Amino acid sequence: YLASDLPGLLGLGPHPDYAALFAAATDDQRIIGEGSTCYIYSEAALPNLRAFNPAAKIVALVRNPVDAVVSFHAQLCYDTDEDQMDFAAAWRLQRQRRQGHAIPRYCRAPARLQYQRVFQLGGHVERILDIYPQRQVKLICFDDFTSSPATVYHDLLAFLDLPRDHRRDFPDINRSTRHRLRWLGRLTMQPPPLLRRPAEALKRKLGVASLGLGPRVIRWNRRYVRRRPIPHEMRRELTDTFRTDILKLAHIMDRDLSDWL
Repeated sequence: YLASDLPGLLGLGPHPDYAALFAAATDDQRIIGEGSTCYIYSEAALPNLRAFNPAAKIVALVRNPVDAVVSFHAQLCYDTDEDQMDFAAAWRLQRQRRQGHAIPRYCRAPARLQYQRVFQLGGHVERILDIYPQRQVKLICFDDFTSSPATVYHDLLAFLDLPRDHRRDFPDINRSTRHRLRWLGRLTMQPPPLLRRPAEALKRKLGVASLGLGPRVIRWNRRYVRRRPIPHEMRRELTDTFRTDILKLAHIMDRDLSDWL
């Protein structure tokens, strides 16, 4: 939506913290927005967003759920929400975790551990189109994004009614990562109140948004890794699990997704 519309829209926000995300926006910005990967499977986010701004444009990047679910598990491990480093072990725990068992101690959102539900993309996209009209929804296939990022990018600019900026550089900014020291990763990703409260007090006293130490520690503790291929039997199980949903997504997008199967 237009930055000039912001004052009227903020009054519709479900929570002041959400409105605060846009507090720095000015008329210099043609449009403003934000992104979250969890909106697509949230039961509440999209209806709330519709109430907040019926004219919003929705962009959803969809990826083969077999590959996406394994990548998502790796991200949860990095965020310290998941304590089962082996994906197959985490996948087998879904039923127990639905019943409230085997939830990792530091998991902030147990619903994210329901990997099958999170990546039922056909159903999720169907719900988006039930809430928002199709003209306000842009679906992008990850395969296109990786093979031709410039084409996808400029197509997205057109959808958002933004001028082409002739950008040509599209670096890889989301490589697979792990912590060098997992305990240090947990402290930096989810600092306990014993550390967080003094740090917040010091930032208020100094009048700064960040002390700068956390990001440096995070960078030092981050190492890039090559993700191992999904074992054949596991890939076949995941493909069978997501088959119906992939076919639904293919129908919605009017696109051949047989390569995913």
